[in-house]
Amino acid sequence: MMEWQVKTIKDLGKVVTGKTPSKENDEFYKDGELPFVSPKDLDWNSYYVYDTQTKVTDKAYDSQKNQRVPKNSVFYTSLSFAIGKIGIASRESLTNQQIHSIVVNDKHDYKFVYYLLQQYRPYIFCFNSGIDTPIVPKSVFEKINVVVPDLEVQKKIAAILSAYDELIENNKKRIQILENMAEELYKEWFVRFRFPNWENTEFEKGIPKDWNTLKMSEIVGYYIGGGWGEEEQNLDFSEEAYVIRGTDIPKINGMHFSEKVLRFHKPSNLKSRLLQAYDLIFEVSGGSKDQLLGRNLMITPNLLQIFENKVICASFCKLIRFNLDKVNPFFMKYFMKLYYKYDLVGLYQVQSTGISNYQFESFLKHQTIQVPTKSLTDQFEKVVKPLVEQMENLGLQNEMLVSTRNSLLPRLISEKLSVEDLDIYFPPSMQDQ
Repeated sequence: MMEWQVKTIKDLGKVVTGKTPSKENDEFYKDGELPFVSPKDLDWNSYYVYDTQTKVTDKAYDSQKNQRVPKNSVFYTSLSFAIGKIGIASRESLTNQQIHSIVVNDKHDYKFVYYLLQQYRPYIFCFNSGIDTPIVPKSVFEKINVVVPDLEVQKKIAAILSAYDELIENNKKRIQILENMAEELYKEWFVRFRFPNWENTEFEKGIPKDWNTLKMSEIVGYYIGGGWGEEEQNLDFSEEAYVIRGTDIPKINGMHFSEKVLRFHKPSNLKSRLLQAYDLIFEVSGGSKDQLLGRNLMITPNLLQIFENKVICASFCKLIRFNLDKVNPFFMKYFMKLYYKYDLVGLYQVQSTGISNYQFESFLKHQTIQVPTKSLTDQFEKVVKPLVEQMENLGLQNEMLVSTRNSLLPRLISEKLSVEDLDIYFPPSMQDQ
């Protein structure tokens, strides 16, 4: 039996700490197409990083030659409360100064290093030296000891764990394809007006004559602000329910359901705020210069079950309950998605004392919507509802895959589950190593 060896992170490969190209130089950012990785592009279980919120130019890359890291480098966030967010470079990349990248050498397997650092996350956090903000400097990070097997065992462990991650990535791609299909169908029917039998439809001023122009106030039957409750149960805050925050909206829309927040609430507050099927959560406060308010999420029957039929939205959000006699929930789901996606929500956003607020009453009073015929939106639901349900099922599959992988990870990395004598099939992504 091969002995595992104590090594430093620096022994695994070259450690490179990123640097942000000067934001005063427009040539580094304007029309940029190259990845610039920051903690907001990573998660605790990120795998390959294919896209970044910020893009930079070739000139930015040229100015940061010492910070460029090659494909298959392992990203590890080392600053702020995002310490431990992780990922793998899908191509040559730049990162900001909050991320240490390990350019793994040929004596080690980069996927094994990725899983090793996941398992060592709590241990690495113990080396943080920040007072107000946690930080693990490069000089400390690269000297941290880890226990590592020989390369062949590394590859076997990586093959077992990456099989789960590749299934997860495949499901994510399928979710995105299904979402794109639903969104494109909405735009084809309700933006480009190429709905079934459009050729025989009478138009007036570019709009189908039998569609109705309604104000949001005419289609919203009920709305109320959310709540936050208390972390601990007491006599007043006695009933438990999950809370969906504005920051949770993109994750749940992306079919990530694991980070659920359970709190305790006053029974009277809970009664008026419990979400029902086809309610919409709408973010009305918070935001930032780069983050518009108006992020939204429709609660489907499946989502309601995932949250055990006891869930409210957080204080900075509103529950919106549409009058379903006037509008179809799936039509509204994609209307509201595109309303946010194309920045139309910004019309009612105001900035004050460092926080953004949404003029919700003005939104209800003045925002109009072209409501198609019921028969057309019912047709839309018939096509789109199965796509949404498929996405939710794939999201639930991913939650189970993550759970199984995470239960295997500590056993494999701690030698409790030996793989030395196993004849393991290496997936295609590892066969060219």
